[in-house]
Amino acid sequence: HYPNQLPYRYSFLYSFVLVIIAVRALMNLRYLKKGIALGAGSLLIVMIVLSEVLFKDKVPPESVYVSIVFIVIYILAMRPRTRRRLSYSLAALFLCIMVLCESLVSSILLLNQVGQNEGFTSHEGYTGDLAAVTNVIEAVRRKDPGFWRLEILPAKSTDDPALYNYNGLTIFSSTVNKPTAQSMRNMGFHGNNINSYKYVNSTALTDMLFGIRYRISKNQSWNDPRWTNLTMAEIGVNVDDDKNPYLYKNDEALTPLWFIHEEPDRLSLRSQNAFENLQALLTAADPSLSDVVNYQKIEVLSGLNVTPRAGSERNGYRFDLENNKTDTQVTVYIDATEDSWQYFHIDTSRRTEIRVWRESDNELYVEPTTVADDPIDESSKKKDIGDRRTASADNSDIDKGEDSEPSASRTTGGNIQSRNMRVPEMIDAGFVKAGDRVTLHVKQNADDATAFTLYSASLTAAGMTRAYETIAPQMLKNIRWNSRHLIGELTAPKDGYAFATIPWDGGWKVSVNGLQATPVSVQNAWLAIPVKEGVNRIEMCYTPPGFETGLIATVLSLLSLVFIVLLTAAIRLKRDERRRKKREAATRMTLSDIRRPDYEE
Repeated sequence: HYPNQLPYRYSFLYSFVLVIIAVRALMNLRYLKKGIALGAGSLLIVMIVLSEVLFKDKVPPESVYVSIVFIVIYILAMRPRTRRRLSYSLAALFLCIMVLCESLVSSILLLNQVGQNEGFTSHEGYTGDLAAVTNVIEAVRRKDPGFWRLEILPAKSTDDPALYNYNGLTIFSSTVNKPTAQSMRNMGFHGNNINSYKYVNSTALTDMLFGIRYRISKNQSWNDPRWTNLTMAEIGVNVDDDKNPYLYKNDEALTPLWFIHEEPDRLSLRSQNAFENLQALLTAADPSLSDVVNYQKIEVLSGLNVTPRAGSERNGYRFDLENNKTDTQVTVYIDATEDSWQYFHIDTSRRTEIRVWRESDNELYVEPTTVADDPIDESSKKKDIGDRRTASADNSDIDKGEDSEPSASRTTGGNIQSRNMRVPEMIDAGFVKAGDRVTLHVKQNADDATAFTLYSASLTAAGMTRAYETIAPQMLKNIRWNSRHLIGELTAPKDGYAFATIPWDGGWKVSVNGLQATPVSVQNAWLAIPVKEGVNRIEMCYTPPGFETGLIATVLSLLSLVFIVLLTAAIRLKRDERRRKKREAATRMTLSDIRRPDYEE
């Protein structure tokens, strides 16, 4: 994926070169010697057989047999001479038919493999709710014409902002900046660490910092003190209970630029602990906010095939395997000491099943899951913890029962929040009351068993409000924008930098108070703009890097093409004129010879 995985893009050029070679070979088929065809075909057959011997798990036997059959047919078709000589045009036609047949067989097998392993989505799957969701988004635009970001849960794709036409975070694109994707994962977002990241289980803090002002829920409502439910009547949408989604507004969402007190080259967002990276960003915004993220101690309830290492709230709690290739489970919990949002962050590299639920006053209650990534077994039901024995995560004396999953008991409605994940990611346990218990169950199958690290943190409403009220006076205001421009005013308390939640890209041109400014990168992931103390009028304009050079090259190429066409036409006209004159001269000479009288006697 350009620019992060260039060989995949170069493969198209490589394939094009192979096609040219094949065409030239077909054009010169009559000159192909018998020994060359037999030798090349035999070598290919040997290589295919060796590949099956050396890579048994990757090369299925049926592929080997089919490939050998096609190669034998190709060899027979390319033999230039037989006793009954086959016309070369017929041989070339036969080869083309064989190529088409091979392509057809390959396509059928590939589509069947995709259908079995991944599945296909119907057109209705993409467009079924398109009208209802876009109607809500357009109504929000009319009601709130400023700049804001929005996200949708559950996500239909990793390109929902493009599908529904809104400003969001979720993206999958070959042109995504790789360090930006890595930075988003470091802050707990789901992503492949290369060219995509997805709005999954975002925290109250990331919603504020990245300016998620609106959230749409397609099929459920939820209670969260951050989000205010806006009815369809409030935004001017015709009420249709069967189709309209739920809309929520976050009044504590920042704009895309806000002042930071840290030098960009000193701002580090690379910790394995996502909460530490978020706290670093907050502290950079204002040193007085260094205590907003509350790191928490994790207690272990039970475990299977795991040995917890000594850990701490900031460094996390690591769980090592006792035996490889063995089913692994662990159940941990947090007892909330105050009303807060509770989060876990897991650092894992293999498929891991996560379940989280909450208990309050001997009643179990959970937030409905909003994530359908890799759905787990639907038979999983809510669990109750009957055994309240606990052990700290730095204590190896934990319950080693055959199954560390709590036994089934009471249910109170809703579904347990459950997901499968293969990479480091955030887990949102929701907003809890003081005294509530939040329980996390981690499970790995034998083939995927690996060591992992757990982190936990909480955020309070008071801390979030204090953070917003501290940063908001120093964020970009009076914003005007379009697809390429962002203009606004930012009041800086001193000379420093404005941090932009905009991916770093060399195509940005920036001016501050009418003077050109050079943006700098934050770890090649984010944009930072130098500003002066006081009011700064910031104008940003984006042009893809190399666009001017490419435009000039394109115009010159077109002019060159026109010149070549005109020159060729002029040369052809002159050549035709010379030929015409020669023909006329020859015609006159012939006529003169015919009309010349014979004076010989």
